Amino acid sequence: MSNNRLKWVSVGGTFDVMHKGHWFLLEETFNVGERAIVGITTDEFAGTLKKQHEIDSYDNRRRDVKSFLKERGFYERSKIVPLSDPFGPTIDNDTLEGIVVSEETE
Repeated sequence: MSNNRLKWVSVGGTFDVMHKGHWFLLEETFNVGERAIVGITTDEFAGTLKKQHEIDSYDNRRRDVKSFLKERGFYERSKIVPLSDPFGPTIDNDTLEGIVVSEETE
């Protein structure tokens, strides 16, 4: 692993219907960080978001993210956690050195 990577970063999202934007965001996350906390919105939190379509269940979205991470060889470098609020583990995790965001969430 590159020495110029941050040790721990985080990324979060709903990750509903995985698409190229999600793939790019997750790939960039592991380009920036050696390890990453990947937060996925819970069903309850996702229900508060103003999405134009029905959101798949947390379990299905987690399964899809996990599958992508395994396919790309990132899974062993990740920790998937549920997000029940916009900040998740970023508030009280002293090991995080960065947060990876898309332009939409910047």
